[in-house]
Amino acid sequence: MRFKADVVREDPREQTDRRVLLNFGHTLGHAIERCGEYRYRHGECVALGMLVACRLSHSLGLLSATDVDRAEAALRRFELPTVLEHPPEWSDVLARMRIDKKVRQNKVRFVLINAVAQPLVRDDVPESAVKAAYESLFPS
Repeated sequence: MRFKADVVREDPREQTDRRVLLNFGHTLGHAIERCGEYRYRHGECVALGMLVACRLSHSLGLLSATDVDRAEAALRRFELPTVLEHPPEWSDVLARMRIDKKVRQNKVRFVLINAVAQPLVRDDVPESAVKAAYESLFPS
């Protein structure tokens, strides 16, 4: 918490990538939260967004499958969801992400993971890859 408070104090208007890194899981998480009519708690939505970011990172060749599995196991250990039981419609989620505060020059920015403890910000993620990662949350 101290680290987060220090970063926010240094950059209260979210102008640097360092501050943006605190949004890991939030781009999709906020969209799920809003489109799901707050059925899930904020932390649950962010956890789902974190898992999607990890899976998306893997699909883009940034993160190993082993590291994705480790992230999912960590979420489960803390009793956070890894499945979206009542998924909002993709079109609604996409529309919500496009109006998120993290959008710059009409590009949705995602905090992805290049390796454990190596986050990066990307705004060139194909929509099809985001949709596939989102749908990976759906119950089998």
